[in-house]
Amino acid sequence: MNYFISDTHFGHENIIRFCDRPFESVEQMNEAMINNWNDRVTDNDHVYILGDFAFRCVTSVEKILQSLSGKKHLIIGNHDKKWMSTLDLDTYFESVDHAAYIIDDNKQRIWMAHYPVICPPRFTWALYGHIHNNKPAECWDALKNVDLALNCGADVNHFAPATLEELIANNNAWKTQD
Repeated sequence: MNYFISDTHFGHENIIRFCDRPFESVEQMNEAMINNWNDRVTDNDHVYILGDFAFRCVTSVEKILQSLSGKKHLIIGNHDKKWMSTLDLDTYFESVDHAAYIIDDNKQRIWMAHYPVICPPRFTWALYGHIHNNKPAECWDALKNVDLALNCGADVNHFAPATLEELIANNNAWKTQD
């Protein structure tokens, strides 16, 4: 099974306030997201992380990675460079790149990048992160109308990796919120 998530920001205390996350502390946030992840993902599943896995981490990124199930693939986000430089990435990730393209088991074409894509390739899902649960004025009018563009942000997807079908449902709900 394939799962997708972005912008977990493990260890980032201020993200709780910035995104109005429902956690009292960074420790509670990390623990909840690790539990949510491991409740869904088996060691045989693939998890595509579309950037910003950790930021200003007050705990060990290595310990967090060791605690997460699944075969992890990292799409590099704007906040990943610093923690990435401290680890042997091959130990924790099946792949690391700036973008990726897969055809899943249901023959769905999926393009993944950290930043939103407003004009995805034809007949291809465009998965992204970066904007969390925000609807930025500079791109929202265009982005909200791209049916094949899906936000993988943890804030939009219940702080857990989601399947493509779950991303579709979660994004439909998020796009219609005021």
